[in-house]
Amino acid sequence: PNTPTIVLPNDGSTTNDTTPTFSGTADSGTTMTLRNASGTILCTTTAQADGTWSCTPGSALSEGTTTYIVTSEDDALPPNATVSTALTLTIDTTAPNAPSITAPSNALHTNDTTPNLSLTGEANTLVNLFVRDASGSILETLTGTTNGSGIFTTTPSTLSDGSYLLDATLTDIAGNTSVLSSQLSFVIDTTEGNTSILT
Repeated sequence: PNTPTIVLPNDGSTTNDTTPTFSGTADSGTTMTLRNASGTILCTTTAQADGTWSCTPGSALSEGTTTYIVTSEDDALPPNATVSTALTLTIDTTAPNAPSITAPSNALHTNDTTPNLSLTGEANTLVNLFVRDASGSILETLTGTTNGSGIFTTTPSTLSDGSYLLDATLTDIAGNTSVLSSQLSFVIDTTEGNTSILT
C-alpha cells in the first residue's frame, strides 16, 4: 500500500484529552493499526473508500510526550505493510498552579483610575484576570499571556470611584485551567486630598 499519514492530532501538539481521535489518509480498504513508541497497539480500523481513516484509543494514553505511528496492511497473504512517519504528541492533564496577583497591593487606596495590574504564575499560559465590583460581580475580564518568566501586566478600563476585587486563573497550552487565585481588594478614590498612587 501507499504510505499512510497521520493528519490529526497535529504533530508536536499538546492536549489534555487522554483518548484523542487519530485520523489520516491511506489506501481504501487497508487495515490501519495505531501504535505508540513502545509498539503497543492502541486501536485498529479500516481505511474508508475515500482514503481516510480514524480511530480512538480504547484506553487512556499516558501523560507525557510520545511518538505514534500507523501501519497500513493490505489483504494479501502474507499482508504487505507500510508505515507512516512518526507523530509526536504530548498528553498533559495537569493544571497550572493558581497565579499570584502582585499589583496592586491588597487593600490599597489610589487615585489612579487605570492602575497597573500584575500577576505571576506558570510561564507562557493564558491569563484571565477578573476585575469585580465589591459584591463579586465581574466588571471586566482582562486576557493575555504570561511571558517566559511567568509575568503578566495590564491595565483595566477606566474605573470609577469605589471598591474593587481582583482574582485570576491560568490556562496552559493543553487547556488545563488553574483554580482561582487568592482574591485581593483595592479602592479607587479621586476625591480631593487623596494623593496615593499605585505603582
